[in-house]
Amino acid sequence: MQVKIEGHCSRHGLDYNTIREKISKDINYASFFGISPKRQNAAENAFKDYLLQLEDEGVLKEVRCLTGKKGNEGEMRFINNGELVENKPNTTDTINSIDFKVVPVLNYMVSTDDIIIYISHKFIDEAGGTQNNAHNNLKTFCQHAAKNKDKDVYFIAVSDGEYHKKYIKKLKELREFEKRSGRLVIASVDNFRDKIREIVSE
Repeated sequence: MQVKIEGHCSRHGLDYNTIREKISKDINYASFFGISPKRQNAAENAFKDYLLQLEDEGVLKEVRCLTGKKGNEGEMRFINNGELVENKPNTTDTINSIDFKVVPVLNYMVSTDDIIIYISHKFIDEAGGTQNNAHNNLKTFCQHAAKNKDKDVYFIAVSDGEYHKKYIKKLKELREFEKRSGRLVIASVDNFRDKIREIVSE
């Protein structure tokens, strides 16, 4: 919900704290923001709004959705053994398309080349079959992204929701891949902005 509120405030020039207070006092107003993010599309759209907000703020200079939806079908990308490919790999792994491509704004003193970041975003709430599948999708993304050797390409696995806060062992599985790679980052919505800054300052 936080991402949706922040995106709404950014688009309409509203103060975040004022809107949060209004939500806490007005159930009808709160219902506008209460679309269940358990539907992956709703969570994906909310995260996209957050990325666009970061673009408006000058943190990112390009945001592209790569999920094959109408209008961007030709931009789908997959990561397979560290390589970006346009077609779904024919492997025993379930490899889903990458969700987003972003280009951060660089500090001119750090680099003159663009860094490209590919993002897999999953909203995972409580445990269960669907949630475990979403975790496994992130894990597969991390496994393949950790093999990337391109110095100007990073991958971020974003875990949104309570699942990895509650199931620390599952989060550690993802972090093992992060430790093996200088180009893979595990993030949450809460620390995503800081992770972008860390990448840019490397």
